[in-house]
Amino acid sequence: MKKSFICFTTLCLCLCAGCAGSRSDRAPVSPTESGLTTARDKSAAAREMYGAERKRNTPARSPETEAPEEPFPDAPVYDDSAVVPPRPPAVYSFETELNAEAKNRVNNIRITAQELSGTVIQPGEEFSFNGTVGKRTTEKGYLVAPIIVQGKKEKGVGGGVCQVSTTLYNAALEAGLTVTEHHEHTKDVSYVEDGQDAAVSYGSADLKILNTGGRAFEIYCEVLEDAVRVTLTEV
Repeated sequence: MKKSFICFTTLCLCLCAGCAGSRSDRAPVSPTESGLTTARDKSAAAREMYGAERKRNTPARSPETEAPEEPFPDAPVYDDSAVVPPRPPAVYSFETELNAEAKNRVNNIRITAQELSGTVIQPGEEFSFNGTVGKRTTEKGYLVAPIIVQGKKEKGVGGGVCQVSTTLYNAALEAGLTVTEHHEHTKDVSYVEDGQDAAVSYGSADLKILNTGGRAFEIYCEVLEDAVRVTLTEV
């Protein structure tokens, strides 16, 4: 009985040792080899199938056959070389020398310059000096100063106004305007050369200028320390 128990125990130990050795000799089996599919495997397989399908359905495009990008259809295309800048307004100016010591005369010149400045001669319009400045009277501030009458120097209200009309006359010639009425003094004047003066006398002698161009001209008069300046600017 005792011998049989020993044999049975020995047999059990041998069987256990065989099983352990058999398990240790075999390599671990992955879920795929064992026939089991995990959720991770399924996800990877699905991604692989999707990528293959997308690649198969996308047509191949070579650099040689790829069409160039077209510009946005509504975007305007400007040619800078075709843009012509506007012509700046033309400016014409003339100056005559002024004797600042003749106070009354300078006063009359300043009043006349203020009356003229800002006057615009429109295309096709005829400008009248007397019509713009008006009659020279003491009520307007004009003083008695030397004037020329029949070749002689006399005294009269508004003496010196002719220097403004003379300066305007020469500026108008510079601008290419047409002078339709012009009178010379019966005696030479000191502020311009012979033949460049323009005498005016309200009611008898006027300076008239016609604008035959296509743009208007604005008159601007300045009385400086030693000169009278008239500027004609296209507007």
